[in-house]
Amino acid sequence: MGTNICFLGARLAAEEMAKILGLELSAPLPEVPERGSWIGEVKSSGWTVFWSEDGDFGVAKQTRVEDLSTRTEVIHCQLVDTCMASFTESWIDGSMVWMVYHSGEEGDVFNLEIEGQPPEKLEPIKKHYFSKQEAEGDLVDYVFQVPIDLAYAILGFEYDGFNEPPEVKTCFQVLNL
Repeated sequence: MGTNICFLGARLAAEEMAKILGLELSAPLPEVPERGSWIGEVKSSGWTVFWSEDGDFGVAKQTRVEDLSTRTEVIHCQLVDTCMASFTESWIDGSMVWMVYHSGEEGDVFNLEIEGQPPEKLEPIKKHYFSKQEAEGDLVDYVFQVPIDLAYAILGFEYDGFNEPPEVKTCFQVLNL
């Protein structure tokens, strides 16, 4: 069983983000839940992150992502490790501004599609993983990590280390999707 997750970052309070996304929240939690969907503020960056183990949430609810982006920039990241696909995109004023997408399923581990003008933070990340990929060959898909690390560089949120204190504060369980 692989990972299929989606997370969104916005510079809004958790309650406001939830309202725009049409989500109902629990009372505040003392820590990030181990399963399910949640919203919490990243201490180091001030971004609020919505986490969904329904990896298709951001795509299926694109209208809500567009609505959210009329209030603030939205960073949307999705990853599916069973087919080695990942992307990060930025939305502002209801439109996608840039996207970085990787799909290694076709056997091209160096596949990296870029639309728009992503932030300069992309270049050192891309260089690091392309160098690693060239050195290690195609047995492991390192370029998969490029869009994910770009989201981390912007949000200060690491998808596989989110429950390590003290990264997330003021966390709420999402009660509906």
